[in-house]
Amino acid sequence: MFFAAAPQSAKYACMEKGATLYTLTESGYEQTAFLPATYFVTVVKDAGDGYSLVSYLDVVGYMKNDELSGVDFVPKVKYASARFTVSNDSQPANLRLRPGKDSPVSEVMPSGESGTAIGTIEGDELISGAGGKWYYVRYESGGEYRYGYVYGAHVSVEAFGENTFEAEPSPPSHVTEKQEPSYSGLSLPLQTVLIVCLCTPVTVGAFMLRRKPNKAARPESEQPNRQYRG
Repeated sequence: MFFAAAPQSAKYACMEKGATLYTLTESGYEQTAFLPATYFVTVVKDAGDGYSLVSYLDVVGYMKNDELSGVDFVPKVKYASARFTVSNDSQPANLRLRPGKDSPVSEVMPSGESGTAIGTIEGDELISGAGGKWYYVRYESGGEYRYGYVYGAHVSVEAFGENTFEAEPSPPSHVTEKQEPSYSGLSLPLQTVLIVCLCTPVTVGAFMLRRKPNKAARPESEQPNRQYRG
């Protein structure tokens, strides 16, 4: 079930038509990337100014409340799983801090390297006629994740695809109690024999515990010397 533009009342919210993720800076909200439609974000809290603090994968930022629809279930598939691969005529591709030709390069990704495509954003057109589409990506280098922007013409990217609104299955509400064995399916004579067999060890054990051991007869030499005292 969806809630109309009230993500603060739900743990998850759907980006039905896609939504822009923002970073809060000293000068205000700055666009990070446009995230794919039909996927979900985790709502952290309502910022109180028409935005909510959210997380997507392991990226945290802000989204406009009117671009989100809260849900009352836990989505089975929350995030898109699109992959990108460096495909730049056998040349490396630069991972930049912002989608522009003058932005600092944080990582040089060799040809054939791959990572996770998170979203898209418009930026500088590096190649005439190739457009200004950039991808906001996550790239692993040296055992750590690097986040940044790569020019769209320098990579091949899987389609984000459309998500399904399937909920995770609910956990079992109770644990089944251990059932005692039933002998109702046995005939009366078999039930009698079974009960006797089960009780016999208990009866024998009780008898052995109550039985007093016999005192062994002592040899005559060990008998106490009783003298007649008149």
